[in-house]
Amino acid sequence: MNKTSLGVVGVAACGLAIGAWAASPLRVGEAAVGGAEPAAVRPRAEPARWEAAELRVTTHPYWNAATTGEDPPKAEVALHLPDKTHKAETLGGLAGPLGRKPAEETAAGVVSALGQDGWEPVGFAATEWVNPGRAIKRTEVWALKRPAGGRPKE
Repeated sequence: MNKTSLGVVGVAACGLAIGAWAASPLRVGEAAVGGAEPAAVRPRAEPARWEAAELRVTTHPYWNAATTGEDPPKAEVALHLPDKTHKAETLGGLAGPLGRKPAEETAAGVVSALGQDGWEPVGFAATEWVNPGRAIKRTEVWALKRPAGGRPKE
């Protein structure tokens, strides 16, 4: 035999081997999902639905009454729930809307009380507005969520 005839036979053999190798994973894949329905026929999972809430606390850690000419503003506390917004001057002032007094008059106490109704914290942000020599305004925001439909079943 000469080199040319071996080359053609060798190329043909290699081609068959590569074809068999490439086709074998497809067959295995087909066997693994052989009984499965096509993606278009499978029922889609219902997307998760959430309710969102926000606890916003605005304070003025520094206020220079001499340069502003005004008394320091009071703190502002707002709890934005899906159905209503509740406002108070202190975190303890949210006891009525929460239906219970927070264990502590802190944001963590309010978030813990909200946790009993299925709310869980998902984010926090704080910003400060500074007017040098005059005032500082700080706003803290806690984002909360719970599954749609309200309080979890116990």
